[in-house]
Amino acid sequence: MRSPLPLLVLLATACQPNDDTPQPTHKPTADKPLGRLSLETQVAAAGQTFPEAAPFVIEFSVPEPLVGGGLPNSLTDGTDVDRSLLQLEIPQTAFKSDEIEDQYIGSWSEALLCRIDRACPEASSDGHWFAMWFRGEELLGELQLARVTLNTFLDEPDTENPTPMHTGVWLPVGDVLERGDRVQLTYVGTIPKRATDWTSHPLHLHFRYRSNPDCPAEDDDCWTVLEDSQVDPLTIEARPPAFVHAIAPMDAVAGEPFELQLVVTDKYGNPSPVAATIALGGDVDSSVTLDDEWRATPEFTYANAGDYRIVPTIPGVRGVHNWTAVTDGPPIRQRLVGDVHFHTGDGGAQRKFLRSFSVGDHAGLYTRSDDALRYLDEVVGFDFGAPSEHAIRDDEYTLPPGVASDPAFQEGGECEGAGTSLEGIGNWWPLSQQISRDYRGDLITFPAFEWHSRHGEDDASKLHRVVLFKDHHPDGAHPMIPGDVPELPPQCIVRFAMSAGLTPDDVLILPHMMVDHELNIDWDLSYRDTFLGSLATLQDMEAYQTVGEIFSSRNLTQAATLGVPTLLLFEGDPVDPTPFSFRYAWRDVGVHIGVVAGSDNHSQMPGVNDETAADGSEYHFHEPGGQMVVLADSRDRNGIYGALQSRRTYGTSGPRVWLDFSVDGADMGSEISRSASELTATLKLMAGMSIYRVELFAAPVGDPTTSYEAIRVATPLSEVWTGELGIDNPVAVGDPDEEWIYYTRALMLPLNGVGGRSEAAWSSPVWVTWSGG
Repeated sequence: MRSPLPLLVLLATACQPNDDTPQPTHKPTADKPLGRLSLETQVAAAGQTFPEAAPFVIEFSVPEPLVGGGLPNSLTDGTDVDRSLLQLEIPQTAFKSDEIEDQYIGSWSEALLCRIDRACPEASSDGHWFAMWFRGEELLGELQLARVTLNTFLDEPDTENPTPMHTGVWLPVGDVLERGDRVQLTYVGTIPKRATDWTSHPLHLHFRYRSNPDCPAEDDDCWTVLEDSQVDPLTIEARPPAFVHAIAPMDAVAGEPFELQLVVTDKYGNPSPVAATIALGGDVDSSVTLDDEWRATPEFTYANAGDYRIVPTIPGVRGVHNWTAVTDGPPIRQRLVGDVHFHTGDGGAQRKFLRSFSVGDHAGLYTRSDDALRYLDEVVGFDFGAPSEHAIRDDEYTLPPGVASDPAFQEGGECEGAGTSLEGIGNWWPLSQQISRDYRGDLITFPAFEWHSRHGEDDASKLHRVVLFKDHHPDGAHPMIPGDVPELPPQCIVRFAMSAGLTPDDVLILPHMMVDHELNIDWDLSYRDTFLGSLATLQDMEAYQTVGEIFSSRNLTQAATLGVPTLLLFEGDPVDPTPFSFRYAWRDVGVHIGVVAGSDNHSQMPGVNDETAADGSEYHFHEPGGQMVVLADSRDRNGIYGALQSRRTYGTSGPRVWLDFSVDGADMGSEISRSASELTATLKLMAGMSIYRVELFAAPVGDPTTSYEAIRVATPLSEVWTGELGIDNPVAVGDPDEEWIYYTRALMLPLNGVGGRSEAAWSSPVWVTWSGG
């Protein structure tokens, strides 16, 4: 407990030590280099909690005199004139982020700060920080900590949301931290659950200081930022294994070898080295031994066509597997898995103490794109991926010439406001493209960014879009339209592509429906708004926007009770779908758009599903996966992009699922015209889970009075299900043509009764225009 001291005393001197002053865990050593940030603990376990009896200790050796500028009026709201002398930036949940703070995998515990002149009942609670001041061996007293920075979006400070990553050390007027003094920061709580031992780098905390508190804190020239070489690294090691994954291609050829990826992870999704033998069962009888490794890639060959699975087993560890369809010759379509919607710290060009984290991972920019790409490649076994950082304009931003000359983007135009650069963001967009272009693993990478226009005054439409380019730019960087201009028509993003000379063969735009609100009228704004035609036609919108996200971790609200109603939120009700749902878009608005899923992660590596462990535990510490699967003509960039253009896609809530759906031989995503009295729909589903419900839905396009009907329902309670269904022609001879939509959905549960949380998979629809036979 802190002894109560009058504030006037504190303004004149630091809190002097007494019996109630928090005590440091150790005395600082005088031989540490000046200007260095030292850690008492340099190796810890993912999610390790440091108790009051053995806290996490950080120490800074002062390299030059730092003059006190006064104490803050508030510890938490960040509205004071920032006169702090030292600042620490740690990974922490940022503003406008919907992660649950105590479950955010990349975060430290929510910071608890106390007045040094008052009792502090939170002193032993997770998240408590305090700072002590040493000169030589002498403890001079406790120093005040407080929030120091307001979040900014463009040039507008968010006075309700101080940046949680930034904590400052304040010193009373007249006091001086002398050269050689030590400031010891002590923390009680949990460190991030995201391991660093497999990545390209350990965790280097961000730290800076200034000698003059009157030099404006927002002026970067006032501060000296420590280089990573001046900060002791923190290596965060994975927890013991909780999962072993056997990841096989979803399509293979009889007699031809394929690579099986065996990957061991902990309960948080971190690669977890182990010395163990993995028994392989199912349709093989083999084993693979790991020697303090987390990955192996043995080759296997299936002699004959058929459906196969390889089931991995390590005692006490949950095995996760998928199915492979094996054909006698090359398959007509190959199912390739990817994620083109995830965020990293490279969205801020790895800038330290950036005041707006909208561009990147929202958590202090501590993650890196190269690690995310490697994770997709080596840990979850994806075939393609694309970092898609938020499109905040960078320091060198200019409109492409074709866009700048378009009246829609000039003063008074419907898309005005996207033409100037912003200082302090960094040149992140070319950097992001360069990182993806330089990746040298097996993963096929695409350049992408996320655009949005932040509606909210008249409606709740956020207008989020992933802009995905087919190829890397041969000479440098693709153009970008900033996503920081509010209240633009959604056609502006398509108009931008057209004015920049980009066709749907160059770039696709994927709607990300993230707000479950009745006033989210994104579909109406995009496809039947007054700007449709003046900025872009309906044909333009459908040519560029071929698929959209029916699931991601942003639209599965983590704060809600996880279950089927939340899982199916953006699919929509079959009778009266809400305006933000895909069923509303398909039936009420008549949108021809296929479905995919994505992670949209801001805290975990992309591609991690929120799995249930072998003991039934469900951790929910990382964002639910979301996987997109394309039915590609070839295992290359052209095949993937062509499948997206043709809507030959499906999405899952995280599991790796083999799905095929067709009507009269037409692939999912097709638009066909038929006059036959009956067509045959075929469906095949294979999942390493128990499929407990499969449904084929139908609805007439343009008739809101007719509900979606489940014309086929099956409850297989197995891993594999195949079915056919005759679909009757609903149009009588002589009646007008009618367009109908057909799509399938599957719900699944973990095998062996482990856990009870549902997963889902959705096919893209097939649209049939019926005429009387």
